[in-house]
Amino acid sequence: MRKVLTLGAVVVLGGFAATAAPASAADVTTTFAVEAGTLSIASAATTANLGKATTSLTGSAVTGTMPKVTVTDNRGSTLGWNSSVASTAFTATVGTTTHTIAASKAKTYILPANGPTLTSAALSAVPTTTAIDAATGLTLGAAQVFVTATTTASNSVDYTPTVQVTIDSNVVSATYSGTVSHTVV
Repeated sequence: MRKVLTLGAVVVLGGFAATAAPASAADVTTTFAVEAGTLSIASAATTANLGKATTSLTGSAVTGTMPKVTVTDNRGSTLGWNSSVASTAFTATVGTTTHTIAASKAKTYILPANGPTLTSAALSAVPTTTAIDAATGLTLGAAQVFVTATTTASNSVDYTPTVQVTIDSNVVSATYSGTVSHTVV
C-alpha cells in the first residue's frame, strides 16, 4: 500500500515569500486642510522715553531707542509682508497753551546691530530695511514701509527702532509726547 504524502510548498523569490494579491482592496482617498494662521505685530512695551534735549540758539536733537518690535507671520504662505511706521505730532501743554513739534521733525531707523533679526523659521531672505542710520532714516508722519520681508514661510522677526527728534531753537521747554505706530500687512 502506497501512501501519498502531500507537502505544502512556498516559493521564495528574491528573499520574499510570494503571496497572492488580495482579491479586493478598499482604497480610501484621505484629505485634510491646513488653515492659515495670522500675521501680527507687537511691541515689547507701550511707552518709550527718548531722553532729554537742551534748548539752544542753534537747536538740538534727542535720540533714543524704541521698544523691540516683533512681527509674527503664521500664515504659512510665500506672500511676504511689509511693516510700516507712522507718527502723530509731539505735543506738550504748558499752562493752558499746547505746544507742538511736527512729526516731520522726527526720523526713525534701525541700526544694523538692532535688526531686523530672524528669530524663528527658515526664510529664504532675512527681512530688510534701507533706514539704517539718521541720514537714511524715514521722516515720520504718514505711514510708510519700514521693514520688508519678500519671501516668507511662517516666521518671527524682531527689530529695535531708533527715533531722533530735531528740536528747533524756538521750541518751548516741556515734556512732549506723541504716538509712533507700527503696522504690518
